[in-house]
Amino acid sequence: MKIGLDAFVLQYELSGIGNYTLQMILNLQKYFPEHEYGLYIEKDTLSETLYADLITKKFTFENLEITKFSSFFFLNKFYKYTRDRLLPIPFVKEHLQFALRYPSLYSIHESKKDSPDVFHAVDWLFIPNKKAKKNVITIFDLTARLFPNLHDELSILKEKEKQKELKYFDTFICISESTRNDLIHYYSIPKDRTLVSYPCVHPIYETESYLPEIEIRKKYAIPEDSPYFLSVSTIEPRKNLKRVLEAFALFTEKHAKEKTYLVLVGAWAWKNEIFKKFLESYSYRDRLIFTGYASLSDLPSLYHYATCFLYLSLYEGFGLPVLEAMHSKTPVIASNISSIPEILSGAGILVSPANTEEVFTAMETIFHKEEYRKQLIQLGKEKAKTFNSKKSSEEIIRAYCE
Repeated sequence: MKIGLDAFVLQYELSGIGNYTLQMILNLQKYFPEHEYGLYIEKDTLSETLYADLITKKFTFENLEITKFSSFFFLNKFYKYTRDRLLPIPFVKEHLQFALRYPSLYSIHESKKDSPDVFHAVDWLFIPNKKAKKNVITIFDLTARLFPNLHDELSILKEKEKQKELKYFDTFICISESTRNDLIHYYSIPKDRTLVSYPCVHPIYETESYLPEIEIRKKYAIPEDSPYFLSVSTIEPRKNLKRVLEAFALFTEKHAKEKTYLVLVGAWAWKNEIFKKFLESYSYRDRLIFTGYASLSDLPSLYHYATCFLYLSLYEGFGLPVLEAMHSKTPVIASNISSIPEILSGAGILVSPANTEEVFTAMETIFHKEEYRKQLIQLGKEKAKTFNSKKSSEEIIRAYCE
């Protein structure tokens, strides 16, 4: 079977969708090498390291094909020049803006050579391939539809454009039951055209090999011998980091003698004006460590040495950092909404993301009750094993074949 895989997102620093895409590509080749795989990648956007990694290290099968497409440099420049001038015009805002920003999405399937049996879009490259016998798409979440106030205009526009294309897809792979329910409810997709395939973590999390603690603390300026709570996410409103900081402030006020820190890993994204204003008057600014984007090789260690992991997101399609923390032997406090209970139920502490006191109480419990903390670590480790790459790959292949 000839399978075309959307790898467009790999041009960016790897986060949720990027990590999912890379692992899906690697695992399909690993467990089902009998198929022929082609990757759709926009020209000159992959880093040389990742490109070499895909070709020489990870993909040892001769049937791998990398298809590159034009970056449309001029049109992207034109978009940037006209963006502010044209946005007030509704038609441009709803149609031309998107076509200018992502012109390659509309021309990527024009090649006469492009005729896979299955084309699999993973959200970013959501234009179906008309030459493919079957079109499959992975749906991560409906956050831009459900919470447009928490997103930038381009994300909202992308969701609207994607909605128009959904009718052309045959099968919908959802990364959680929560996402599947949202897809059925809001977009009226028949349930028999959907299936759930949970994501899995990068293999580095399964090695249980960690960098020396003194080394990781020095690199990220985390004081030695000081306990730290950890947050890993892009910095944007949906991640509810203001609530994380409020709970940490309560903890710090009550435990003044404990020199604890809050380490926030992740790049700054959109609509952070209110959060930045909040930071200006935050009483414990000196206890916050913003690391920015952290390399994959460091993340398991950052998780592992943390007192616990805090994830108070307002909505998730899955919540991969929760699973990463569980694999890294770190107890988790996370939101009791959307998909997160599917991962964490029975293996961590679920809290209301709107209740600061509840989060604070959970932090205190983990901090003071070492036996309970160890119990959560063990439960999390066992639960994490149920989300495995072989099972996920089998479900994806089933979606291609049915």
